Amino acid sequence: MLNYISTTTTDTGLKVEAILNPTIYPTGTTATKAELANLNILKDQSLPDCNYTIRLQQ
Repeated sequence: MLNYISTTTTDTGLKVEAILNPTIYPTGTTATKAELANLNILKDQSLPDCNYTIRLQQ
């Protein structure tokens, strides 16, 4: 799968670089309401629940 992603290109010249991160992360962790409230989330007009940008806090 990683090779498939790494060799992706587009007609306009976009090239994708992908690397494997072997780190094992804990499951079942959730953000608190306070942590979520502090995120600077900019939702896209197209499917805003799926397309968004998390920006750095100023």
